[in-house]
Amino acid sequence: MDTLEIDLKNSAITVTEDQPRSAEVRAPVEKGTRGSSKVVFEQITPDDYWLSYACLIIPKFPSHRLLGDLAIALPEYLQGVCFSFTWRLELVNVNPEYLQWILQVSPDTSSAYFMKLARREMSKKIFHDFPALSEVNLSKDFWAPPYFVIVSTQPHPAHLVNEFIRATRRQQGF
Repeated sequence: MDTLEIDLKNSAITVTEDQPRSAEVRAPVEKGTRGSSKVVFEQITPDDYWLSYACLIIPKFPSHRLLGDLAIALPEYLQGVCFSFTWRLELVNVNPEYLQWILQVSPDTSSAYFMKLARREMSKKIFHDFPALSEVNLSKDFWAPPYFVIVSTQPHPAHLVNEFIRATRRQQGF
């Protein structure tokens, strides 16, 4: 039979299965001293369910390298986006050829959604703060169209980063 215990102070639930249930026979629920079932509530925080993603994007133009002031500004831009949408930025890696980060989001946030917002908002800041980059890139997106997102708490392995960059540049015709 299942034992349910309630602890309203901690707002938590615990269900303990004392023995396997049979499809044909169900044991009666044990009653506590006041005639109620015992239910224990376990404290659940959003941290228990947040998902970690490793994200990777590259500039649309190979000549646009992530160096100098731009490289210094990118983590700040990304942190601003994450803070605005209540996402947790765990790691940022700015390389001359790519931007990589690890992000924690709630399960109701899709990777397509957070990548669209991160790319759009960072592109706005980049073109505003570095107007020379918008002279070559006439689109409103600083980043190459594909992105590489995996469910992970670790950065992408180097060989996958290199293959992603090669494949993207080949697809672009570079």
